[in-house]
Amino acid sequence: MNVVLIYNLKRYNQVRPHEALDMLCPADIYRSSSRRLGEQDKLSYPSDYIVKRVAESGHISYKGITFYVGQSYYQALVALYENEQGVTELHFAN
Repeated sequence: MNVVLIYNLKRYNQVRPHEALDMLCPADIYRSSSRRLGEQDKLSYPSDYIVKRVAESGHISYKGITFYVGQSYYQALVALYENEQGVTELHFAN
């Protein structure tokens, strides 16, 4: 990594206080997650939702139409729900 970038990351996280954190540094309040990277939460959508898995291209198909939801959602389960106004909503929970 670039030396200047490393310096600024350390300064930003360990030296410089932040107003939004009551003048603490991010490193003062950071706690490691108890979950391991890559763990998948069990998703459950309501039974009236249509669940789709996002393709590598970032697309899903619904009613013969292909929609782009984003490549960052590759392999994620998303759900479609048609609301009372007839509008199809896209839902994602991680």
